[in-house]
Amino acid sequence: MRHFLVILAIALTAGTVQAQDRKITLVSDLELETSGLWSYVLPRFKLKTGIKVHVIYGTDDNDGDMMLSREGTTPVMVRGDGLEFHATLSSPSPHGVRFMEWLTSEVGQRTISAFRQGDRQVFFPSVVEMTEEVVPLKGNVPTGEDTAITKCGRCHVISARNKFGGIDSTPSFGALRTLDDWQERFRVFWTLNPHPSFTQIEGVTEPFDPAYPPHIYPIFLTLEEVRDISAYTQTITPKDLGPMLEGE
Repeated sequence: MRHFLVILAIALTAGTVQAQDRKITLVSDLELETSGLWSYVLPRFKLKTGIKVHVIYGTDDNDGDMMLSREGTTPVMVRGDGLEFHATLSSPSPHGVRFMEWLTSEVGQRTISAFRQGDRQVFFPSVVEMTEEVVPLKGNVPTGEDTAITKCGRCHVISARNKFGGIDSTPSFGALRTLDDWQERFRVFWTLNPHPSFTQIEGVTEPFDPAYPPHIYPIFLTLEEVRDISAYTQTITPKDLGPMLEGE
């Protein structure tokens, strides 16, 4: 029995260490400090991989697993004014390699390109040419609908199951499906206003500031629930909003 307990303790400790190690540090160019780019990009990477990226600015490349600067080994993106940023791995961390691969993949480049300041695109891809292909979202569709009804139904009409619910000023899921960027909106909805003020994603978002508690009852979701909701949205028929008004 004692041997069993020792083995169990070792296994649990190894699991804890492995979970704690699923993070890297990115040393980022000071030019990006106030842009808001990483607040937009990193939650999406965390959703995809479970790896958390901690960002520090303006220090030397020995302080992190990766450095993003105006000089480096791999081009990542170009700002609208022509300033190009490159990534360089500073350590052999497999999670750093994974982040590098993701940043330079079509998904990562599309994510960077989708970042906006107001309505203005700020950064453009350096690595791959964008296509219009919609990437299938994986998850449990029936569970996703149930979760959406429970967690999102107080504001949105989700389906016929809550057709008399929601708030009049809040678009239904069917209406949201008519938007060109519907997939991105559903996949990372918690980053889009007003959701950050009352939505928590386990292991992704930072805890609410006790000095500024949510103004409404908060919503708590796991990454698995987010994936299920996103997968369910693929099955929704876009709502017929009628013909466009003349002049639109």
